[in-house]
This record gives sequence, structure tokens and C-alpha cells, in this order.
Amino acid sequence: MSGDAQEWRIEAAVTFQRDFKHYEKKRPDELSGVMDNLNGYFSSLGIGCCPQQITGKYIHREPSGIKALDQGRRSRVPLQETRLYVFPDESTRVLHLIAIGDKQSQKKDVEDAKKFVAALKKGV
Repeated sequence: MSGDAQEWRIEAAVTFQRDFKHYEKKRPDELSGVMDNLNGYFSSLGIGCCPQQITGKYIHREPSGIKALDQGRRSRVPLQETRLYVFPDESTRVLHLIAIGDKQSQKKDVEDAKKFVAALKKGV
């Protein structure tokens, strides 16, 4: 890898920021789990891994290149299924944090994430 390679950076969408505040208050253990997994995913990007080739038990592929990072199983108490939706934009080397949601909101979260990525690709 070239020494002048651009580093990856993170950008948080407004929807992510809203969801983060909600989970911080209502589901801190689930938030901690997805953020730990985000750190692992981001570290893999930092060492030069191709975003679409990064795998793990906590990583789920979604349409449009979106990844869903779940809460993991690091707790003794059962955690509510939670997903952090991200989009690794290889052209800009930006990992977009799109939203956090649970199983009940999963379908809507994926649709909203797809719209986010489509708008991003159009330059909106």
C-alpha cells in the first residue's frame, strides 16, 4: 500500500445521531455492542482491507453495499437484536454511519439506508 494512501474517516448521518441518542438512553448495552463491532470493522478498513471482503459473525450484507453490524453476543444477559447500518464508500474512503435499529424496524431501516446510499451516489 502506498504511503500517500488516504486514510478512512467516519461521517455520521443525522439519522444515526438521533438513533445514537435514543440507544444511549434506552439500550446502552446494545449500543455498546454495535459500537464495539464498529471499532473492529473500522480497524479492518484502516489496515487496508477491502470493505466488501471484511467478514465476521457480527457483519451482515445488505443491498447497495450496505453493511449491518449487530450487537454481538458479549453479554451475559440477552440483548435485543440491534443493527448499525453503515456504508463504506471506497471512492471517498468514508464510512457513513446511517442508522441504528432493532428487528422491528429492520425493513424500514434497510429501505432508508438504500435511499441514503442512492442519494450519496447521485451527489445529493
